[in-house]
Amino acid sequence: MLAVCAATTLCRDASPAARRFWGTRSPLARKNVDVKRVVTFLCASLFLCSSGTVSPSIADSVRVATYAGSGLLGMSDGEAAQASFQLPAGLAEGRDGTVFVSDETAQRIRAISGDRVSTIAGSGAVGELGFTVAGGYRDGAALEAQFNHPLGMAVGQDGALYIADSRNRAIRKLRDGVVSTLVGKPGSTAAVDGDASVARLVWPHSIAFDASGGLWIADYGGGLRYWEHGALTTVALTPPSTDVISVSVQPDDGTVLVVTRSSLYQYSPKTSKSVAVPSGSALAQGAPFGTPSQVVGIGHGEAIFTDDVASNVRYVRFASGAFVASPYTRVIAGGDFERHSDNAGFADGLGSDARFASPRGLLVVRNRAFVADSGNRRIRLLSLPQFRAPAAGQTAGFRGRVGSRNSI
Repeated sequence: MLAVCAATTLCRDASPAARRFWGTRSPLARKNVDVKRVVTFLCASLFLCSSGTVSPSIADSVRVATYAGSGLLGMSDGEAAQASFQLPAGLAEGRDGTVFVSDETAQRIRAISGDRVSTIAGSGAVGELGFTVAGGYRDGAALEAQFNHPLGMAVGQDGALYIADSRNRAIRKLRDGVVSTLVGKPGSTAAVDGDASVARLVWPHSIAFDASGGLWIADYGGGLRYWEHGALTTVALTPPSTDVISVSVQPDDGTVLVVTRSSLYQYSPKTSKSVAVPSGSALAQGAPFGTPSQVVGIGHGEAIFTDDVASNVRYVRFASGAFVASPYTRVIAGGDFERHSDNAGFADGLGSDARFASPRGLLVVRNRAFVADSGNRRIRLLSLPQFRAPAAGQTAGFRGRVGSRNSI
């Protein structure tokens, strides 16, 4: 109520017509106030009225549906609604709109095109207990190749699909029906920089291409890594951290978003500086931020992330200028953040009614988000809301962003 009253006062004092009416009686009219910035602050204030949960206006504009997967444990291809997954983990979009899925414990790469799911890479039989496929390492023909817990993926400028093959400690490449290794080698235990012959990864989780074609790698245990012109380097974060689990590149300014176990970083390749926002339990009680699992930048200082602890999907806007002094976040789909694991379940529908179970991989394409709902063994589809917290000088509302193929 206080926020609404304050916002109403600001609106009264900032409106040109109101200023003419109130004259010198308005506190703001007696000062040299930038009306556009005040109205911008008003929009942000209204957006921030609730304390981290789904506001009714946002929830009403979000719809969640099942895009693929029956929920049964398996590796069956076929019609999207009947196909089965073991543990969908990473997502990426091909140039033709195909949605790629890394099925982690099936050791396979799946593709959703039209209304059908198919296996395009990976092999191996289900183990004796019938739950998972043993990992392996083999380059060559795609359906004979072997992976060991494939996670994040991204499509490069050459149209190839690149895969963070986590337990093989390598980045694999799938193109024209052939799997090869870009960098890394099974068995390595230390992060080593250099060219492909010597470079080593520790446990790659997520990858993202930037506009120049360079590849950012979230290498858990090795830190933030960068592959460009045939060489791998390690990028220092401040404060230092090597437990990196997700990476994404903002499509407008190239800022690199980095998720660690305790923070969400913004790293600027232009200045080599980073800013960290504590996440999850690291934040003081009463200022819930969430626990990012996989993040995708959507530009203008904004991002969407999955929270596999609270089993929901959240929006975040980072601090920007005088009127947005601190980051804020909203649940856009799934249960209330404060209930944590009690949110887990399965339900389609409005954002506030929908339920997820350990959502991980995330792909944003314009005004839609695809989520690898790992615990439910499904791929979910969200219609994104109208985000209404622009920074000063920006236009309010969803801006029709093109989803990054640098998805995780």
